[in-house]
Amino acid sequence: MASIDLNDVKEMIIASGAEISDDVDINVNTEFEAVGLDSLDMYGLLTEIDSRYNVVIPDDDTDKLLCFADVIAYVTEMTGGK
Repeated sequence: MASIDLNDVKEMIIASGAEISDDVDINVNTEFEAVGLDSLDMYGLLTEIDSRYNVVIPDDDTDKLLCFADVIAYVTEMTGGK
């Protein structure tokens, strides 16, 4: 399993059909709301994570994923850091 980084998360967001606002300088601490993602966009991201990393994120955990760093840490933890 490949590791995950900021560019991977951005790529998955775009692959899910969502658009990322160009008005925001994106770094790992950028919140998804700041780049214009709504709940439907987040669902698309979660679907991409499941598809690429075979990680299913329970509903209870999705509310904790507020920024790029949260997704990177979660997927890294669930895949054993590989």
